Amino acid sequence: MKTPPRSISKSSTTSATISSLPTSRVYAGNDFLLFITNKLNSKPHKHPAIQLNISLSGETISVDDGNNVVIGQKLLIDSNHRHQIRSHCRWQAVFLLATHSVIARHLQHSQLQNNEFIAQLPEDKNQLLKNALLDLAATAPESGLLITKLAEIFFALHTISASSAPLADPRLKKVFSCLYQFTETTVSHLKLAKTVAISVSHLSRFFRHETGGTLRNFKLWQRTLNGTNLILQGKSITEASLEAGFADTAHFSRSFKRQFGISASTLKQHAKEVFCFDSDSDELLSDAIKKRETDDSYL
Repeated sequence: MKTPPRSISKSSTTSATISSLPTSRVYAGNDFLLFITNKLNSKPHKHPAIQLNISLSGETISVDDGNNVVIGQKLLIDSNHRHQIRSHCRWQAVFLLATHSVIARHLQHSQLQNNEFIAQLPEDKNQLLKNALLDLAATAPESGLLITKLAEIFFALHTISASSAPLADPRLKKVFSCLYQFTETTVSHLKLAKTVAISVSHLSRFFRHETGGTLRNFKLWQRTLNGTNLILQGKSITEASLEAGFADTAHFSRSFKRQFGISASTLKQHAKEVFCFDSDSDELLSDAIKKRETDDSYL
């Protein structure tokens, strides 16, 4: 793992149980966001990430895509698919996973079949994931164990999603790595195309084929995520908008609501404890697997 998490805590809470958590905790990595929250109802929206909503308190979650309503305790939503969340949970976990990650590709391949865009995950092995999430939620920030607990969650997801899904094209990984290095709008299609030695037009077709969305939309998503991370770190919405490369606050706010289904001010109000990691989901999964291979007593 690269570095320990940076904690941006706006609450003195260091709880031992999920019931005493602040309004929301957020865990942010290079290619994922994880919210543990008791407040989540959204307007219709879509984004280039795989989304997974998991009830932690036993109640159901409903996802409406305009054609169907799917109700369950663990719901998977495909990337670039418009949807609306209605939660009846006191507590739930919400993952947003980059589509090039191992777990996201396996979830798509193993769970979203027959042209489905929303699916209920199987009940078997549910408890491992739920326990890992509850364990993370109950871990005090000062314990130094957060990144280990987070790795356990990705291992639990891996046990559910493991399949024969093909790995992402290495060129796609290079494109994403380049995008993640930039916190503003300076990276161009031409620069990205040169990174993988193909033409700009080929890059656009290649990106759409691999991810199901356009490179332009993903770059907007990445800028929105950059702004989101700045808000989570304590910046004002205006400061975050400008630093992330938006023309003004209104532009950022519209983009945020279209892609998250809630307002940026709602996020700022409810995200009381935030932890940022200089790691991605593949690294965390790899670390958890290696730990098991080298330590028979590791749980």
